[in-house]
Amino acid sequence: MSTSTDQRYEYVLQGTVVDRVTRKPVQGVKVEAWDRDTRYHDMLGVATTDQGGRFVIGFQTVYFGDYAPDRSPDVFFKAFIDEREVLTTYETPQYNLERGTTTVVLELSMPKIKTDGVDRISGAQALKAIDWWAKSDFRGVWEQGKDKSKSVSRLVGEMGVKSLTSLNIKPIQPTATKDSQIVNQSSLQAEKSLAAQGIQVTEVKAVDAKATKNLANLKDYPLTLRAGDKVTLYEENGVVKYYTLTPKTKAAGIDAEKVAGLDEEVQAVKAQLREVETIRAEVDRIKESSQTTGQALGDGAKGIQAQAEEIAKLQGELATLRKNTAAKDAEIAKLRTDLDAVRTAQTNLTTNIPLSRLEALEKEIVRLRVAPQPIVRDAPTPPVDRDANVIRAPETPIGKRTAAKKAASARSPSKPAAANMPASKSASPKNAAAKKAPAKKVATKKVATKKAGAKQADPKPRSGGKRGDDA
Repeated sequence: MSTSTDQRYEYVLQGTVVDRVTRKPVQGVKVEAWDRDTRYHDMLGVATTDQGGRFVIGFQTVYFGDYAPDRSPDVFFKAFIDEREVLTTYETPQYNLERGTTTVVLELSMPKIKTDGVDRISGAQALKAIDWWAKSDFRGVWEQGKDKSKSVSRLVGEMGVKSLTSLNIKPIQPTATKDSQIVNQSSLQAEKSLAAQGIQVTEVKAVDAKATKNLANLKDYPLTLRAGDKVTLYEENGVVKYYTLTPKTKAAGIDAEKVAGLDEEVQAVKAQLREVETIRAEVDRIKESSQTTGQALGDGAKGIQAQAEEIAKLQGELATLRKNTAAKDAEIAKLRTDLDAVRTAQTNLTTNIPLSRLEALEKEIVRLRVAPQPIVRDAPTPPVDRDANVIRAPETPIGKRTAAKKAASARSPSKPAAANMPASKSASPKNAAAKKAPAKKVATKKVATKKAGAKQADPKPRSGGKRGDDA
């Protein structure tokens, strides 16, 4: 990552690399910071120490926590000199590192070399020689060399001094696989022996007839085979003659700044992917909520439609009720007008007629209800003599009397008509009774007329006045 102390980093590691013995800073040490996880470890940053042995590494939260629910990183360091790991704090990490700036000190165990006189060998060369001497097992190589001498004696003569100069001198160790188990064995048996030691056979080739080609292949003839190595077998007539170590693919030069930039981009993409997952979950939740809301709206629409129909029905009933109410209001207004007219007439009647007159009228009404008098329509009422209090019979003019007689004779049957009737019919009892009936009716009518005249001649005194007074 970056060696800058820019405030945009949540975590900043400021460290110093020193010699464990001399406590002096070590320059040119590559320091890597890692987050220790349960499954995969995340690289947090890379830096190289300066002249004072100092380094700075900054990183963000998104750089860690992919496979474990980390809230704070567990940081450990790796130190490299000339691409060789010289220190690791994997077993003693800094658990739950807090945000902000953290200061660390890394101690390296550097070998101390004593020199006398002029130093003609560089320190790096001396370190390599000492390391080669310390790690070499000459006794084991001697024992293994005895076994190999039988198979390589013929090839050594052809190889000569030139081939020896091309050998890569490295610290040697005895291998667990004996050369006799591979050389002069069938290819199948050699593969089984190598597989038992964890060594993989990548290819089986035939021995080239050209000596120069064989010498070029023998320059990689291994003195040491370790578990995980890969070899190529060379056979002749199905028998392995020798083998070479398959060269490992060398990694290209790594630019720390480019790696830091790429790592930042990767972490940014991871953060975006997390946001996308969150948004996707939110979208799914919104879809479910929309479906639920749609169903609720459908049910609500049905209810609203039913309510609208009911409201329309009630509006129709309300309109009818208003019409009926308007008719009733008009009828009530008419009744109020009539009542006001009746009250006005009653008030006028009470005002215009005196109280004594009203009392007299009430008594007369009571009297008439108790004893109603018959009214004779045929006979005219005789005039009343106010002075003598005597009712006189009306004097009918002679002309009128004659007209009345003629009318009576017209209503009664004529005598000649009766004389012309047969004797049997005129003499019958029924005809005789019919003749007597008109005479009886005339007599009764006369008696009623006389009684009415007598009553009118002697009227009873009315309340509030004397006999004979005009009401």
